[in-house]
Amino acid sequence: MAAVTTSLLVKGPPSVVASYPHFAREDLHMDLAFPLLLGLGTGAQIGPRLSHRISKKRLPKLFGLVLLHAAANVVVNALR
Repeated sequence: MAAVTTSLLVKGPPSVVASYPHFAREDLHMDLAFPLLLGLGTGAQIGPRLSHRISKKRLPKLFGLVLLHAAANVVVNALR
């Protein structure tokens, strides 16, 4: 759990600083950025807790399914 907290502390502030120029130009889509921020924060807290409950063999398979689902969504949206 400490690694997740450290990762958020290391990645969070630089991301906020890097987004400021886009925000200043009104080029930052808050309707997309805010839910993404909430999802990342929530997922970073829930993910490690769930990973301890899932077997070491099953976790990569589940992650692969998540990636396949994301890839399928990209393809479907690209074809629309």
